[in-house]
Amino acid sequence: MRNYGAGRDNLLFSEHDWFALEQHMNQTLASEILGMDPDRLLNTAQDAMAGYFVSKFTLELPVIRKGDITVEHREAEIDISRRFEYGYSGVGPGTVRGIEYEAHIPFDGDPGLFKTRPTTHSSSIPRGTVNERQCVLVHIVRNVQLSPAQVEASIDGFVAEIDEHLTWLGNSTRVWNSQLPAKVAAQLADRRQKLIADRTAAGSLKYKIRERPGTAKTYAAPEVKRKVAPTMPPAASQSWKPEPVLEMSLYEHILKSITDAAMTWERSPTAFASMGEEDLRTQILFHLNGHFEGQGTAETFNKEGKTDILIRSQGKNIFIGECKFWGGAKVLTETIDQLLGYVSWRDTKVAVIIFNRNKNFGAVIDQIRSTTEAHPNCKQFVSKASEAQFRFLFTQRDDPNREMTLTVMAFDVPQP
Repeated sequence: MRNYGAGRDNLLFSEHDWFALEQHMNQTLASEILGMDPDRLLNTAQDAMAGYFVSKFTLELPVIRKGDITVEHREAEIDISRRFEYGYSGVGPGTVRGIEYEAHIPFDGDPGLFKTRPTTHSSSIPRGTVNERQCVLVHIVRNVQLSPAQVEASIDGFVAEIDEHLTWLGNSTRVWNSQLPAKVAAQLADRRQKLIADRTAAGSLKYKIRERPGTAKTYAAPEVKRKVAPTMPPAASQSWKPEPVLEMSLYEHILKSITDAAMTWERSPTAFASMGEEDLRTQILFHLNGHFEGQGTAETFNKEGKTDILIRSQGKNIFIGECKFWGGAKVLTETIDQLLGYVSWRDTKVAVIIFNRNKNFGAVIDQIRSTTEAHPNCKQFVSKASEAQFRFLFTQRDDPNREMTLTVMAFDVPQP
């Protein structure tokens, strides 16, 4: 049954096409991330911030609640100007008393998607209006005389057309939603890295940095019209300051100092043959403190326990090392777990130092790479710096978006 009470403005799935919507969503996402207050972004956990944007920009395809459809019925004046539609043969415009049914079709999802033309579409476009406040589609059926079967057929046909268009639209929304987490993570990472690089560079100037007056200390989440707004994750309100960063060249220097300390064991084996783990660690610290002015410490509390070797700068950790006698692959895995428990989000350069008193040192070396690569936090093997030194890229235990460099070093210790 034709809906003659609706003009072209009541065409659904016609205001814009999918590509225009996708472009708008991409631009809005990028604009919001670039427009975020820098302190707000830097002081918020990356995974929480990513979750906020993913929740906000996920498209919710409407789903018709067919079991909840209701109908209103009333008398109405029917325009019979287009009399051939009603079988009238009179002349000229005019109206007659007829009947009108208004179907209220509830749905769940994003009302705005009823304005979007799918990439696949037909020439038959459903007509209706969307009541965003109540989340219902309104479909009007009117004629001079209508039977119940005609009313039901009109409503069923309308719902079928809506379902067809939503099926086509669903193909595009699923692709958008599946790609959204990676897109958000990449844009947040780019913005964060640039902010950190800019502030680190500014912080290295010999001049003091003036804080901008009126810098926001508290933050409010923007309103999201499409659905219940996700809550912006909490963040520290103070201005973000760059953490001390251990340059790779300095990291290499620390590892070389540890290696140099181990070389003395080979030159004077009898002097070190009776030493245990604590004594050997102390020898390493002697060498490190000769280079780092006493900033290397042992058995220092950090996060969940006491780490064997800790080097600090400006009161912040820049290197953590864990020492252990070789006890097989299981002990190496447990040592890495222990080290990850000590590491906080800002620790990015760490090492596991293996002492070996087994006769077959080659067999120990053969197990180090495969055991470490099998660890669930290992992202990739990076390089083999020497015959017994392996470097890996790891994710932190509490933040999979935060990466750190882990080196496993093995040294043969003289037999007692």
